[in-house]
Amino acid sequence: MREWAVLEVPVARFSGYPGSVADVLRETDTDAFLVVNDGVIVHEIYPDTVGRNSRHLLMSVTKSFVGVVAGIPADRGILDLDGQITDHVREVVGFG
Repeated sequence: MREWAVLEVPVARFSGYPGSVADVLRETDTDAFLVVNDGVIVHEIYPDTVGRNSRHLLMSVTKSFVGVVAGIPADRGILDLDGQITDHVREVVGFG
């Protein structure tokens, strides 16, 4: 898919005004945008200040990622969501 085609995909916005993927990326100061299809990266874009190998602070994204990753073993009955984190991650014993 050509870069401009991805960036011009229309999006529904909270404001009710029409926009595109490019508008949202610009207005939210997005540092990286990646589209994956069937496990293959089909589009990626970075601003001039960030690159593919740049380190990036994830902040609250980390919680969402961990939640999704934990959901897989929980769904399979491997992870008890009512258990203690220290039962699974020994490195945090004594930290709270």
